[in-house]
Amino acid sequence: MQSAGEMFADWIERRFDGNQVKAAKALGISPALTSYLKSNGRAPGRALAIRIQEATGIPVTAWTSSPVHKPKKQAKKTRRQPKASQEVNANV
Repeated sequence: MQSAGEMFADWIERRFDGNQVKAAKALGISPALTSYLKSNGRAPGRALAIRIQEATGIPVTAWTSSPVHKPKKQAKKTRRQPKASQEVNANV
């Protein structure tokens, strides 16, 4: 079974000869978002998923059941401890 992103990529290929810019214009979204959706980098919100369904026939539920690649979480920044010289000055 194809992922929603793969179905979306196939639709772009069939309808626009692979031209993501034209597909983006047809959907009223940016070419960058078109690329993310195509590569399963992100799932659309509900309103956009409905718009995509109306244009492409890809069911809204396909996006929720497709694996979405999430960016790696960045390490949480820790608060720097003041240097010993700063602590002495703060207590004065």
